[in-house]
Amino acid sequence: MSELAITDLHVEIAGKEILKGVNLQLKTGEIHAIMGPNGTGKSTLSEAIMGNPAYKVTQGSVKLDGQELLDLPVDDRAGPASFWPCSTRLKSLASATPNSSGGL
Repeated sequence: MSELAITDLHVEIAGKEILKGVNLQLKTGEIHAIMGPNGTGKSTLSEAIMGNPAYKVTQGSVKLDGQELLDLPVDDRAGPASFWPCSTRLKSLASATPNSSGGL
């Protein structure tokens, strides 16, 4: 079972801090949704993990099965980060039944 662990991640763009201490653990087989209004850092999180040079990680770690992804060259991040089988997650979400409060 794989685990992605994001710990105390701080990311800035052009000197402005966008992510301020993100913590997240994702394990194979779990379903998570990152949601929020525009401008809250959802895209910044993925861009930082994948190594976009415009996004500077100033603190924290992103580890996949204990291996620090932030230390890897950008080209080497795509393989390990692709452990998220998106189509499987989307199928699971599409077939999920809302609970009594309307959420999943």
